[in-house]
Amino acid sequence: MGKENAILMSSKIFSYTTPLEKEYLWELAYNNIPLHGSALEIGSWNGGSSVIIAEACRIFSSSLLCIDKFCGDLDGTAPQYKKDPEVIYRFVKNVECCPINIVIADASDIYKFLADNVFDFVFVDGNHYLPQVEIDLINCYRILKPGGILCGHDFVENEELNPWDVKKTVNKLFSGRYELRESIFTVRK
Repeated sequence: MGKENAILMSSKIFSYTTPLEKEYLWELAYNNIPLHGSALEIGSWNGGSSVIIAEACRIFSSSLLCIDKFCGDLDGTAPQYKKDPEVIYRFVKNVECCPINIVIADASDIYKFLADNVFDFVFVDGNHYLPQVEIDLINCYRILKPGGILCGHDFVENEELNPWDVKKTVNKLFSGRYELRESIFTVRK
């Protein structure tokens, strides 16, 4: 399929990822997922980012594990994403041609089963509020291999326009160690 088709496929899936962010996500995945490597996505929603990461994985005979509750906002922390029992069906339809392993669960319930230093590439776009965003980033960094890339979406500079806790948490955990392009942050372990 390649870059162009992966980005085109992603552009047909409703998401809040901009075209420039999709290009950057492809660049990150393609340049950091090794042959026979492993990638993880926390928070897959409709699959817009999943198809991009999955295509990079396909090229390098690597694996992608997507973990999400696939139910919209159950705890009320993000009311703009109301409870949506159909999201898992949209995700499966959107990624049906992609080599993806899916775990339907809250990531917090899965971290204890994941060993340290397992993944080459981790993309986090789950719950954007404390304490969950901090739990996700701490655990995802722990399970990242040395030299691997941890990246995530929705690091928004203007906190007045966006009350999410991603920026605050990334600054707390990785101050001076991360790079930022658009609203995607990256940290190398």
